[in-house]
Amino acid sequence: MPSAPSQQSDPQPWWPYLHGVAAIGLFLRLVVALGSDQINHPDEIFQYLEQAHRMVFGYGYIPWEYRFGLRSLIIPIALSLPLRLLQVLQLDRPDIYIPLIKTILCVISISLIYGLYSLGRQTVSESVGRMAAIIASFWHELVVFAHKPTPECLATYLLIGALVCLVNRPQWHHSRWHLSSWTAVGLGVMAAGVVALRLQYAPAVLVLGLAMVILWRSRPAQMALVIATFGLTLMGVGYVDYLTWGIWFGSYYNNYLYNQTYGISSLFGRVFFSTISVR
Repeated sequence: MPSAPSQQSDPQPWWPYLHGVAAIGLFLRLVVALGSDQINHPDEIFQYLEQAHRMVFGYGYIPWEYRFGLRSLIIPIALSLPLRLLQVLQLDRPDIYIPLIKTILCVISISLIYGLYSLGRQTVSESVGRMAAIIASFWHELVVFAHKPTPECLATYLLIGALVCLVNRPQWHHSRWHLSSWTAVGLGVMAAGVVALRLQYAPAVLVLGLAMVILWRSRPAQMALVIATFGLTLMGVGYVDYLTWGIWFGSYYNNYLYNQTYGISSLFGRVFFSTISVR
């Protein structure tokens, strides 16, 4: 009976205290999220949470960006799923669904701890990976913003995940759908997600693609799988805009049209940190 394809084993097991560090990081994030209602930017409420609430409960404030189709509904749709579930269970009260949304986002943010640990140990050393995990667990900005449903935060988690997939340097086996194939799929999906959530991060994804060409140059089938999943994911994003705004990639087109061509955003003025006085 032929033997199974050889696996490229990790020479060193994962840090046994990593889960404990992640648990502490999650605890700190939940303390901040559930113990305060601090708002760093109105967008986190009106552009995302409010729109998810409006989808489920049928009422809510509609910012001008959603009246003219300047924003994708991907994040509001994702946030509406737990709200819909609570509505079905007749638990749709603010004292239940607000903590639940915050908790879900905090749990998602923990992926940054695992991702940076894996990234550090694979690119430098085990000790660097451990230090990265500890810093990600306790760093104040990562703790404070963990429960924010902003595209900057969510795109950052995906970008780190894509980097982890990149440095895994998977092996291709034609005899089966190997775990490394899922690594390539993950890289393509997460890289596309970064661009979809935050178009300003596209240069980082371009660098990611160039690094893939260098690191995976001997794995053309693997790179083809990444490119295919990247393209299919972006097409899915464009299709969401088609269903919601009536045009493929409509939110990106309208954003450029209204803000860059028409200059609508400049009508609201600009505030610079140097002009803000703290009292």
